[in-house]
Amino acid sequence: MHRALLIEEIQLCIFNQVSERCTLAALARTCQTFAEAALDVLWCDLHSFTNSIRCMPHDLWSIETRENPLFRDFSASGLVRQYMKESTLKLHRSISASDWAIFQKYSRRVRFTSVQGVKLDDACIFALCSPSAPTPLLPNLKSLWWHVGSNAHFLILPRLFSPALISLHLRFFSDRRQSQTPESPSQISFENCPSLKHLVVRDDLRQTPANVSDGLKQSVSRLQSLETIIWDTLESATIMSLARLPALIGATFNLHSNFSTYIQTLPSRSPMLQPAFSRVRTLDITGYNLASVTAFVDYFDVCLENLKLVVKSPAESLSSVTMFQRLSTALGSSSSRDTLRNLTIRHQHTDGLHDLHPLPGTCEIGPLLQFHRLESLILDLRCPFIFNDATLLAISDTWPNISTLLINRDGPWLSSAYTTPSGLIKLLERCPKLENLSLPVDFSSIDCECLDFAAHTTLDADSVLARLRNLDLGPFSITSSKGARSWKI
Repeated sequence: MHRALLIEEIQLCIFNQVSERCTLAALARTCQTFAEAALDVLWCDLHSFTNSIRCMPHDLWSIETRENPLFRDFSASGLVRQYMKESTLKLHRSISASDWAIFQKYSRRVRFTSVQGVKLDDACIFALCSPSAPTPLLPNLKSLWWHVGSNAHFLILPRLFSPALISLHLRFFSDRRQSQTPESPSQISFENCPSLKHLVVRDDLRQTPANVSDGLKQSVSRLQSLETIIWDTLESATIMSLARLPALIGATFNLHSNFSTYIQTLPSRSPMLQPAFSRVRTLDITGYNLASVTAFVDYFDVCLENLKLVVKSPAESLSSVTMFQRLSTALGSSSSRDTLRNLTIRHQHTDGLHDLHPLPGTCEIGPLLQFHRLESLILDLRCPFIFNDATLLAISDTWPNISTLLINRDGPWLSSAYTTPSGLIKLLERCPKLENLSLPVDFSSIDCECLDFAAHTTLDADSVLARLRNLDLGPFSITSSKGARSWKI
């Protein structure tokens, strides 16, 4: 054997290229020199605790398989019931000290884990939480995906938090089939994972116990190494805690409808919040009303590169000129003026008719033209914009590097628009990086037989069409001697 193969780092580089787990298992069993490195690679990604438990003596555990109805299909021959096999691991006795020694032999090698495959029953999870169990269960765990559906899952969660944990993805849901179990722990916090950099929490406040939710949110401020966070439901006070995190560069969260009222109770530009979100470059905010979103943008003077604002309120329409003016003015006066590259402002469409009161396009996007580095602008609002050729000329002069310009891609549009094909051609000519364009253009005054790009400009039409990936010019028609013809690319 070559001496280079005795070096563990070289072994790991080689074994990481082996995709067959049976090959890694064979290397660990047949060669003592390769055993440690092969086991490290084999156990690096743990899909379920069942793999660890099944390494213990066979008199400890068993796997029960049952068929659960999946769905019903009414065919010509009658009712057909489909079944899905579900396997559950159960314990027959308590876990002894020698069993835990076997468990630790493999658990210390785990770097990534998620809940998949064979399920553990609640009694098995309680056994993993017993006082004799090692703390933490996976001492070198770096990435954890954990779906919490019962009190048993809540109990084991603190045992999975380790100082080595870097990435954490939690999903809280309600398991209707869960058995009667002891109450969830009084408090769960992130104190045991100070190195956490990436956090995702998908939860429903109606399903998550208040003590668990409060404990996690109160301890967010202690994650000094946190870089990105995605959390479905956060209170206003927790958002203030995020503002103080020194390493945070990206955040996705929801704003409650009372956030604007909460902001009014705080001192203006409070010194304790400066610099708030000092390193954040990406924000994805969903608000239940436009006032809360505007209040956030106006209060925190953030320096962003990517900003996405979504409003979900079915009762509030973005056709309110005053409200949209406040938001665009707040954005234009922020520190993001010199850094913002991607901006999305969207109203989540709900059932009902669109509000057809137009916004004056030139007037309303004026503050947005201050973002001279903008490369992507997506406006998906519940009201039509009026754009003219002067607006397109200002856009092409201000945003020469624009690659995506989507204005109300799915409507609504007015029955007529003031943007002409001539203005469209100038926009395409002056913005050579433009690849995605959605803009209503009125072709009603042009005969389709005379529609010739080359006649209006030296721009190569073939190169333009080759460059564009998405081109949507609205529902307007081109008049021709053969009748109206819809033109939409």
